[in-house]
Amino acid sequence: PVAARRCQAHWLLSALILVAIGIAAAGLSSVLSDVAWWFMFMLVTLVVLLAAAIVRSTARRRVWASVAGLGAAVASITLLFAPGTALLGIIPTFATFDAFRQLELEGTTSISAQSLPADADKGIVYLICIGAAAIALAADTVAHQFRTPALVGVPLLALLLVPSLVRAELSNALVFMLTAVAW
Repeated sequence: PVAARRCQAHWLLSALILVAIGIAAAGLSSVLSDVAWWFMFMLVTLVVLLAAAIVRSTARRRVWASVAGLGAAVASITLLFAPGTALLGIIPTFATFDAFRQLELEGTTSISAQSLPADADKGIVYLICIGAAAIALAADTVAHQFRTPALVGVPLLALLLVPSLVRAELSNALVFMLTAVAW
C-alpha cells in the first residue's frame, strides 16, 4: 500500500509538472503567432515526462527515469524534425545532427529577422521543442530525482521570463498567476 501510494504521488506530480509547463508555455503566445507551436512543445514535454514516469514506476534506481526522459527527448525531437536521417525515424545518426544544426541556424536567423509576434517556422519550433525537452527534464529531475518539487519553479520561471526579456510589456500576469497556481 505504501509503495502504491508513492507511485500514485509520483504520477500526480508528473501530471502537475506537465500542466504547469503547459500554462507557462502559453505565455510565449505574446512573442509567437499561431498556436501550432504550443502543441509541438507540449508533445515533446509529454513524451519526456511520460517516459520518465513509466521508468520511475518500474526501475529500482531513480536515475533511470532521467535517462529515459533524455532518451525520449532525443527520440521525439528526431522523429518530429529529422526522421528521414535517423534509424527507424528515432535513432539519430550523424546526418541527423547535421539536420539539427541546420534547423538551429534557420531558427536563430528567423528570430533575428522577424518582428513580433514572430511566425513560428520550423526552425523556431525546433528551438522551442529543444527548450521544452530541457525544461521538462530539469523539472522532472529536481522534483523526483532530487526530491525537491518546489525547485520546479526555477525552470518554470525561466520559461515565463522569455517574453519579458524580449520586451517588458509582453509579459502576461494571468499566465504568471496560473502557472503559480499549478506550481
